[in-house]
Amino acid sequence: MLKQTSQIYLQICSMKYKELQEKPKQFESLCGYSVNSFEALHEKFSVVYENYFSHFTFDGKERERDKLKRSDNVFEGSGDALFFLLSYIKNNPLQEYHAAQYSLSQPQANIWIHLLTRLLQDTLDKNKNLPARSNKELIYVLKNVSKVFIDGTERPVQRSTDYQTQKDHYSGKKKALCKK
Repeated sequence: MLKQTSQIYLQICSMKYKELQEKPKQFESLCGYSVNSFEALHEKFSVVYENYFSHFTFDGKERERDKLKRSDNVFEGSGDALFFLLSYIKNNPLQEYHAAQYSLSQPQANIWIHLLTRLLQDTLDKNKNLPARSNKELIYVLKNVSKVFIDGTERPVQRSTDYQTQKDHYSGKKKALCKK
């Protein structure tokens, strides 16, 4: 009776990406991807995910026997695992809260987040979708690509203490205290 009740609870609480696909706006607001974009990423991610779990256990130890389909798996497949990770990355909830959404403990959620992040990075790396991290990488990428989308991030800049120099280089669009 207790096992049956916990399985029903798991079905109610867990967010299944297949069910959410039927609500595209909600799907996108939860994970940050349209259904089509998610499917394209999932196609590549599932290869890395299945390859990892066919060779290694959840703990990262080399597998001694073939992976079996278990009824108590946290995720039904790689799609649910990817949705779990993307919704965590997009919404940045407390791990305790995100774990509750998937009927996990916080330590289990933490382990899954770290493992799936590594698998997602491997997927993006294999498909050459990681951002350039140095000038050399950026120059190489720009030479081999016809279209580039720039996503700028504000970074703190040391402002001059000289008022005139500061005035010449600062637009004044952000609230700031200026010495006169």
